[in-house]
Amino acid sequence: MNVAEILDAADAHLDSGQDGRARQLFEEAMHLNGGRGGALAGLSKVALRAGDADAALPLIGAALRENPERADWLAVLAAVHVVRDRPGDAEICLRRAMRLDPGLAGAPSALSLIFFARGDADGALELASLACKLDPGSDDLLATLGQMELAAGNKRVAMERFQAVVDRSPQHVDALVGLASLVRSDGNAAGAAELLEKARLSVPDDPHLQARLAECLSVLGERAAAQRRISAAVAVAPSDPEVLNFQGLVMMNTGNLTDAAEAFRSAAAAVPEDPAPLANLALLLHRCGNRHLAARMAHEALALSGGRDEAAVRIQADIQFLDGDWDAAWATVDRLGGIEPGERGDGMEDAVPVLVVDDLSSALLGLRLLDRFAGDRHLRLICRPLERDFFQRLPKVGDVSVATCVDLARDIGEGERVVLLDDLPRLLRATPADLTPTIGFEPAAVSTPADGRCSRVALWLSDSHPVGDILDSIGPDATLLRDPANFGSFATPDSMRHHAADSLAALARALVTFNVVVASDGPVAHLAANLGCRTMVVCDFDVPWHWLPCGEPARRWYPSARAVARDADGRWDGILAACRNPLGLWEDG
Repeated sequence: MNVAEILDAADAHLDSGQDGRARQLFEEAMHLNGGRGGALAGLSKVALRAGDADAALPLIGAALRENPERADWLAVLAAVHVVRDRPGDAEICLRRAMRLDPGLAGAPSALSLIFFARGDADGALELASLACKLDPGSDDLLATLGQMELAAGNKRVAMERFQAVVDRSPQHVDALVGLASLVRSDGNAAGAAELLEKARLSVPDDPHLQARLAECLSVLGERAAAQRRISAAVAVAPSDPEVLNFQGLVMMNTGNLTDAAEAFRSAAAAVPEDPAPLANLALLLHRCGNRHLAARMAHEALALSGGRDEAAVRIQADIQFLDGDWDAAWATVDRLGGIEPGERGDGMEDAVPVLVVDDLSSALLGLRLLDRFAGDRHLRLICRPLERDFFQRLPKVGDVSVATCVDLARDIGEGERVVLLDDLPRLLRATPADLTPTIGFEPAAVSTPADGRCSRVALWLSDSHPVGDILDSIGPDATLLRDPANFGSFATPDSMRHHAADSLAALARALVTFNVVVASDGPVAHLAANLGCRTMVVCDFDVPWHWLPCGEPARRWYPSARAVARDADGRWDGILAACRNPLGLWEDG
């Protein structure tokens, strides 16, 4: 082989993880005519892979003295500076590399990570997009772009990026982890755990993967497995702040609240600029009923993140709702949509609003505000096929279109404005006093026996709940409306599929025939509560504000709903006790 072929082979070995063989080939090229610079740069990459930035620095410096105009070698020097915590020097190297070789995709990609680390999400996204345009076939660059989209709050786009990578490379670790974080943020711990298990096939001992998986398992009630995973992660990286943060989550979910708080504080002390541990500490305090201190921790997390930390925003909004401070709560919720103060404006006078059903749970939350929003108008609405027969029954909806996803160029006419149905509560700054009566669906006559015992109980539970134990607690009169083992979806994860109803309207007609509906926090619970059914909402540890009494005097967003949550130690005893006498939840009126 000539020197170029030897260097190419060495790079290929390095890319495949065969660092020892790569080192041998680079050292062989060092003594060949024209091979010294490439060999030095290659040996620098080998040293960097081993975590020895001090050894890598003089090697790449010597390579650049051989040829200071090599953009790819400047990118290696930038990577060394990043490891040595000199992001300013790394940025200088990458910008020079981009000037020398505008087609080098790795330079803007690496620079996007520097921008991301210093909190410039928009700049990071722009650079990651440029990198993908330069090399559209790179899975690594597309996964990085997904991470930047996620950081910028573009969850749907981020999911599309990650999914595209996984479709091409099913074991791509970064894409699988990105998908897992999105799935987990939607409350699907089981789906996130499945994705993380796939990622572990490639990096079985990675402590960050182990820690993320442990948190999912703790939510799913697999306490022993969660403890094994988090112990393995801590053994490998005992001082890593991300691992400490997930250790706190695992402890919190398994009832070890004192040690959980200590883990969050240790993570916050290790990286004072990271808002995540403080947001999680706020969640723990909120869960323990200490709203005042929880609000303070959430405020500190928001200050660190420039108002961008979603978890802290949600905690702050929840506390404000529960305190009845509606104006402040809706102003906080604005942040979740990236809306700045003064930007909200209804702007409906000169536009024809088109309602779009996006997230079904949240859309149902805003359903009883249609009268106030529509006024004398009949609204056009776009929803998924499963939902059409339900929404076309509503009196203020004049035209229902079906689309699995909305194409603005195709579906929205000139002068029309898209309004998400789930955004109505925020747009209208609603309080429970603003709500119209429940949506009527011709309920069947359902009598309650004189002894108060439920004669008909409908169950719709997620796979993470102890379905068998709940069935046993309720007794023989419980009807499982769907089989969790056969759970699937139509067009989106928030749609439903079950064996007793093939549409949202059919499900509604079924729900009103039961004395009580027991449902996990999700679209079926919102549907049942909107219909005025007695609805026992089974939550995990934290009960969302819309299921609880809010304001002074206490008013309920859903008067017929009552929420129960898992015990602080992660057990289900309180929920199972409530299931033994569901009607007891309504004894307070």
